[in-house]
Amino acid sequence: MVAMRLQGLPIAMAGLLLYGLVLGPIKSLPRPQEADVLRVVLPGYIEVLLAGGDRYLAANIGVFRAMMIGGQVKDALSYEVQGRIQRQVAILNPRQEDNSYIASAILPWWGQVDAAQFILARATESRYWDFMPPFFQGFNEYYFNKNYQAAAELVALSASRTQGINRRAFKAIAAKWYSMGDDPRAAIGVITALQQASREPRIQAVLQARIDRLKALLVLRQAAERYQLEQGEPLSEVSQLQQRGYLQSIPADPFQFGYDVDESGQVQLRSERKQ
Repeated sequence: MVAMRLQGLPIAMAGLLLYGLVLGPIKSLPRPQEADVLRVVLPGYIEVLLAGGDRYLAANIGVFRAMMIGGQVKDALSYEVQGRIQRQVAILNPRQEDNSYIASAILPWWGQVDAAQFILARATESRYWDFMPPFFQGFNEYYFNKNYQAAAELVALSASRTQGINRRAFKAIAAKWYSMGDDPRAAIGVITALQQASREPRIQAVLQARIDRLKALLVLRQAAERYQLEQGEPLSEVSQLQQRGYLQSIPADPFQFGYDVDESGQVQLRSERKQ
């Protein structure tokens, strides 16, 4: 109904109408907490109106909010909201560079792989000269979706957009990903590159915690391999590595989620805190 009334009105008149119908009544409500503010997602047309009709400014504001979430909170609901905010930014301005960067650095690691892939796909298409969006899109296909064919094709697209040593490197990665499986070392390399490129200290800190978690996973997996080789049976509980003397202590998880062991004895990252 509000959208129908706003059609055809000058920006100033539409803004006044928006204030009367939506924002005015909101001001009388109790002041929300900071975490609640970060979880508010307004419709795209309202964001544009609040930005004076400038969709690029509205997109930039959305990116700023995403950076606040990415650096301050650690719960699944907030990252779901961040994914919705960043999707909206990708629609308003698919070429927004920081949006695709934050989508790569934060979203997939907190369960928002689909949102990250939507944003990166928009960036891959619109930033046709940029080799990084298809690379990160391909990495997500490889690491999270286990779709190695799609991953290799996207990295091959990255190779076609660059020259020299970068092209050779991307071609080598594409060839490798056709045949590889789960590899925390690959993830550490990608996150380290993201961290080095980041201009935001809060996001750098989150990425460092992610790197530390993956390094702990590598330590656990190496110990689990020794355990299976020497004990003649796969690991069933992470605690066995300490009990049997393969590790002095279980590496701490910076996110406090912990680790699980799958049916094959492979140590895996836990995606949420165990109740």
